[in-house]
Amino acid sequence: MPHKRAKQSIRLAERKKKGYDAAPSKDDGMQIPKGMARVLNAEKARADHHDRKRRREEEEQADRGKKRQKAMEPEDNLKIMPGESMRHFSRRVDGEMREKVDSAMRSARPIKKKPKTPTTVDVESDTPSRPIRDGKTEFDKRDDRRSVNDVALAPPTLKRPKQTLPAQSGLSVVSMAQRRMMEAERERVITLYREMKQRKLAESA
Repeated sequence: MPHKRAKQSIRLAERKKKGYDAAPSKDDGMQIPKGMARVLNAEKARADHHDRKRRREEEEQADRGKKRQKAMEPEDNLKIMPGESMRHFSRRVDGEMREKVDSAMRSARPIKKKPKTPTTVDVESDTPSRPIRDGKTEFDKRDDRRSVNDVALAPPTLKRPKQTLPAQSGLSVVSMAQRRMMEAERERVITLYREMKQRKLAESA
């Protein structure tokens, strides 16, 4: 049984077999604390980690290349089979193409934008420039969220110009020339308001 001691004769034979004053074995080094062992073996562990990471990246790149090559090959099974309805054919094609679309989205490279060259006004200004965002892909969704502190501008109010009406007429009579002037002024104000709104949206983006 495991908890029973061996016979004395067996123990004496094992002790004689091991001998006395023998050189320490390799396993005797495990008696040092684990923290010290990690410090001593840190360089080897780091090298092993880098090797495993490099091999894993090479395998992933090879698999990605195989998938891309397979996706570029013409598919013979994307043809309607005899006796197959258009509904079943379209469903089968959608199921086969969904995997390719997902792999293309996962392997999409980030869009690299050229940094804007700073002008003289930007260099002399004290305001820090915004950092350029990296890592965006062509499949990213647009972030339309706005801050709680955003202030919405009210549309401009138009005031009618004062007119000198004839004394005998109690009704407001507007001539065609004045009406055209009012329409032109209205269009100008609306255009200015839309341009200001576009600038606000561009600055907050």
